[in-house]
Amino acid sequence: MKHLKFPWRLTGLALTDYFFPRLCGGCGRPLLGFEEEVCQICTANLPFTRMSKEEKSLLLNLFASKPQISEVEVLLHFKNRGMVQRMLHQLKYRERPGLAVELGKFMGRYLETTGTIQGLDAVVPVPLHFKKLKKRGYNQSERLAAGLTEGRALPVKEEWLTRSSTTGSQTKLGRVSRWQNAREAFLAPDCPELVGARLLLLDDVLTTGSTLDACAEALINRGVADIKLATLAFSK
Repeated sequence: MKHLKFPWRLTGLALTDYFFPRLCGGCGRPLLGFEEEVCQICTANLPFTRMSKEEKSLLLNLFASKPQISEVEVLLHFKNRGMVQRMLHQLKYRERPGLAVELGKFMGRYLETTGTIQGLDAVVPVPLHFKKLKKRGYNQSERLAAGLTEGRALPVKEEWLTRSSTTGSQTKLGRVSRWQNAREAFLAPDCPELVGARLLLLDDVLTTGSTLDACAEALINRGVADIKLATLAFSK
């Protein structure tokens, strides 16, 4: 009697993947056994920004009123109906915290090459309002931070920033409305550790900069000396 050749041994799929397929966060195809959240094809085609010093300076100008903000780094370009938009939709609305962790690992490797994470005291993820956190079950920025800091002696300090009010979805708001909507929405505790601290403030998407600016203001008001901003994606 001939031995049966099981197809998962030939394709790299685990047996459980045939009954409960894991799908790529970028293209939606079934992942192979050795792939985690993003397939090799999507990984190879990630639209990295690779911004020049001039381009980074232009982004930094969004926060010119806050000299404590010393650097802005963005990993990926965001394009409507593109791969990055699909990934963000998956991790925000399709219960894919593992995808956020995986993308955070990409961010960590990138920020090592730029020297951004050297000399930092902590990573502070942009918080969600507790109602949205309860509904989603996790904060995607915190999951990005978990991936970014994996294997590094760099703490994630969620408690150093809280959201005092919900601003709702800002995707359809203009620049001025976004800034007005974000003002006074964030609070930082009266914590001695924040005085003179050097932090990485982390979010998923940079659009107008209103959310990051409001978060930075709350931290600066508590004595933070230097803030570097990092986001997974940049949407013009």
